[in-house]
Amino acid sequence: MLRIIVYTLLSCLIFCMGCKTDDGPVTPEHHGSLIISADRDYFHADGVGNQSATITALLLDGEGNPLSGQEVNFVSSSELFTIQSVVTTDSLGKAISIFDDTGFPSKDDDGNPAEVIITAEYHVWNFVEATRVMIWEVGELGRFDFEIDEEGHSIGNGFWELDLTCDVKNRNGDPYMDGYTVGLEYQSDGAGSPGGISLGPLVTGNSDRNGESSAGMAYTTLTYHSHASLQSIWLVYNISPIGPEELQARVLITLPIQQGALTLSVESAEWYFNEIDTLCNIPIQAVLVDGQDYPVNNVPVMFSADNPFLYWKDNSNSYIPINPEKTGRRTGDYDGWERVEDGVLKIYLRGEEQDFFRDSLENEIQVEINAWIVGYEDVVADPVSVMFRR
Repeated sequence: MLRIIVYTLLSCLIFCMGCKTDDGPVTPEHHGSLIISADRDYFHADGVGNQSATITALLLDGEGNPLSGQEVNFVSSSELFTIQSVVTTDSLGKAISIFDDTGFPSKDDDGNPAEVIITAEYHVWNFVEATRVMIWEVGELGRFDFEIDEEGHSIGNGFWELDLTCDVKNRNGDPYMDGYTVGLEYQSDGAGSPGGISLGPLVTGNSDRNGESSAGMAYTTLTYHSHASLQSIWLVYNISPIGPEELQARVLITLPIQQGALTLSVESAEWYFNEIDTLCNIPIQAVLVDGQDYPVNNVPVMFSADNPFLYWKDNSNSYIPINPEKTGRRTGDYDGWERVEDGVLKIYLRGEEQDFFRDSLENEIQVEINAWIVGYEDVVADPVSVMFRR
């Protein structure tokens, strides 16, 4: 008889643990959970029915199962804003409420911008959880700041993207409202259009490359081909109207070389002076490519050597000494009368025996040639050498 009574009592307890009573589900409160979230961190004070935030409270039992049919109370820390209060959880255990402004921004007691605290309460288990939402003042457009990240992102076929950011403020210095399009275009600097350039839309509240957004921030990309590297363009930003005013900024930028790699090669690594071969004329070739192995033209290459007898060919096919202190020849330039391949620059190591051997006792000497790109410390070629003998 005792065994039957115990068994019956335990059965009742087990059965009732999953039941609901007028006081809510019978579950120890520390086993369940209430999770609150907002679908956005901020919006602007444009009045009821416009921009708003969706607040979700998720109610789970001790085993992580959703609890439906339970009342969750939502409370705002300020009476200036509206929120749907008592909401019943659905079959997924979610109670969803809309938090809206009444045309006023959120501020602290000193009048400074401050977040609103929104609380979800489940009284049966004394659960209280909170989240925060910022409500910015719309205001009139006031100013903007912009940034350009010159570290490009490869998108293939020789094209690269630069990230552009514009921070738009109202006259109070607060972030401007979402959805405003900043005028943006590019113009040639007068030296001819580089072509192959495109700009995306610049809209406040949109997402950056990582899918993140911030109040008053607008993100876009500038796309260009490696062939346009080191060419200059004007970026023109416009924000209007601002009463009778219009804000405009013009920024001159030089399209950077992306992940450049410079290599040197020499046609002959050895030269023997004799009665027949009294003058050496050894071609040296520099090749510049980007991170996608696309050749890059119009880039000046600097050269130096242990022995200063380096030359290039002008358009009359004459040999001109290279001055290591001046800007170098450019990749893709003609080699005398001949057109070189894209990304290529040719020079020559020239001289007679006495130019290299100044010590009568020496029978061999090695000359090292170096090359680099000004302004790009990481774009330096491995040196090449020529061994001279007599």
